[in-house]
Amino acid sequence: CDFIDMSSEADRNRVISALQEGLRKDRTRSTIQSFSPLGLLEFTRKRVGKDLGQQLRGKCPTCEGLGSVMSPESVTIGTFREILAHKNGSTKHVHIAAAPTVAVQADYWYENEREELAQKLGTQIDVFVDPAVHPEHPRLVWGDEMPQPLAPIRVGDEFEVELLHTRLPNPTSAAAIVAGRIVEVENAVNAVGKTIKIKILDVDGGEILAEPRTPVEAATSIGEGGKKKRRRGGRARRPPAGAGVRPPRREFDSGPPRPRAAPTPEPETVKPARELLEQILERMGVTGARVRYYARTEGEYLEVDGPDLANLIGRHGHTLEALNLIFNNIVNAGVKKDRHYFTIDAEGYRARRADLLKGLALQTLERAIREKRPISLEPMLPSERKVIHLALADNPYVSTESSGVEPERRVVVSPRPGG
Repeated sequence: CDFIDMSSEADRNRVISALQEGLRKDRTRSTIQSFSPLGLLEFTRKRVGKDLGQQLRGKCPTCEGLGSVMSPESVTIGTFREILAHKNGSTKHVHIAAAPTVAVQADYWYENEREELAQKLGTQIDVFVDPAVHPEHPRLVWGDEMPQPLAPIRVGDEFEVELLHTRLPNPTSAAAIVAGRIVEVENAVNAVGKTIKIKILDVDGGEILAEPRTPVEAATSIGEGGKKKRRRGGRARRPPAGAGVRPPRREFDSGPPRPRAAPTPEPETVKPARELLEQILERMGVTGARVRYYARTEGEYLEVDGPDLANLIGRHGHTLEALNLIFNNIVNAGVKKDRHYFTIDAEGYRARRADLLKGLALQTLERAIREKRPISLEPMLPSERKVIHLALADNPYVSTESSGVEPERRVVVSPRPGG
């Protein structure tokens, strides 16, 4: 009602008093303001009970009703600061139990920062996944004992995993969780959110690399025609060899591993080299390994077989490549003529890697012809560049050359004039 014709202030006060008396019985809290210049009595009513939406729904247990949580990057940085500020005597080991998105940041995007922090504190910092941990509050465990036992992961193991909805520094890779650890699955970004079967290719401490065994649509990263978005962190600065342009999954790459050939009868001239390699392996702490000789069209091989050779292979085969170089230098020390060079392999790693690189060469060939421009691959080891060169050596449509300085030396595939 409006009281525009009520001019007496006393009458207006009686109206307010009557309204106040009536509102005392109202369960909803009300506040009487005053009469407006137009004679309207203004008051507000505030609901103190839950509305229907509040009765049907509760607070989000993750964000506590705020509607958002801290980004994984912020949580990772905060965790590193907490480790830096923590005073825990002579502890030599720190375990970070984190949600999957935070574990990916700490293990991949901020790998360099984590390693620098560990070096500064003189401790080892490991990251593992605990889905029960709050995304904003990773759990820090100090000491050498793991807070939960982790099953071993070996090269050649196969697992069925669900690919996570999170990005990795290598834009063609996807992330998965295996035995509480983040695994980088190469060329699987197009299968994110799906459950696929993977095979472990490389285990180097906490860094684990795998490939899909389930057929996955090929993924390609941005080449020279565009810019690839880079974030800070370790593995974004050190992309794996051969990354950037990945081959589609062809027949040789989607089936079971190719059968191993029978060892070649060992010539007497090879025996000293084999025994030397066995001695080196023993001094490296590689136990239970067996060395066998193979003569192949591409050269002479010393194949190492054993129960667990992940450390011998190293990340992307770098340790194996270094061992191969040192071994051949020792074998040929002081020899001026008829030098003998061997290729050291472990559990068929080089053979599997060669298959992948041949597929990469074929795809790069097609791309160079289609786009009519040189295509640069990511930096590779010398032995891997040799595989690319040999795979395209007799092709009349493209030429290959190595460009750059180690360790950034790479293969460039260029279309031939008139090709």
